[in-house]
Amino acid sequence: MKAYVEDLDNHFARAKADGAKTIVEPQDGFWGGRIYRALDHEGHQWEISERLPGSRGRALATASRRDARSSQVTKTEVAWPSHGFNANTQHQ
Repeated sequence: MKAYVEDLDNHFARAKADGAKTIVEPQDGFWGGRIYRALDHEGHQWEISERLPGSRGRALATASRRDARSSQVTKTEVAWPSHGFNANTQHQ
């Protein structure tokens, strides 16, 4: 399952406190967003994402592309979710 939230770091803290098992810690994505992955208490895997607005998202995307090009040259390489997400969560 995938869900979008407005504040990924706050969501992660709540999910972890509610017993979610972390698969991937919160991290910046190459597309200019943030994600984490976790298992809920029933064993369902979730990918939680946040779309970062404006310049922060663009800066992450630009840095990621720059890092990818650089590495190619040098290498020549809850109460969640069973109780529901808050109203600000968008499911996909």
